[in-house]
Amino acid sequence: MLLLHRRVILTAGHCALAKADGHRLSSVRIGEFDITKDPDCAESGFCAPPAINHAVSHVVVHPDYVTGQYHHDIALLILRTPINYTVAAQPVCLQRDRSNLVVGKRSTVIGWGKISLSSTRSSEMQHMDIPLASWDQCLRVYGSSGALESQKSIG
Repeated sequence: MLLLHRRVILTAGHCALAKADGHRLSSVRIGEFDITKDPDCAESGFCAPPAINHAVSHVVVHPDYVTGQYHHDIALLILRTPINYTVAAQPVCLQRDRSNLVVGKRSTVIGWGKISLSSTRSSEMQHMDIPLASWDQCLRVYGSSGALESQKSIG
């Protein structure tokens, strides 16, 4: 989930859609790091402001997204109220100039997803640096998944 604007969040389409019949995404939690603590406090004694739940006004899923596939797996969450930026809640700047996207250069990914092939999920936000791969390498690895139907789908 990426904070793009005080009222707009970019996330995966599969995360934005209801997981069970009769349920829908109603809020997002902003400023969270460790889901077992509120507020999040570091060993140094610094504590971030408490995380805040923001109601979702509406969800805009990519019109070509198909459940269970990775192609067009993207959505915007429009919040009812704007987020007040804090040390723990800041917008993300997306890359405008692709010339800076160099194969082999490292990029950081973050989230609370699975930490291995098991179903175990971390209570703390995880991050890791991964090298940017060439289009040909992405096709070899992910081509059969349907995620890479066209180079335009990647951005």
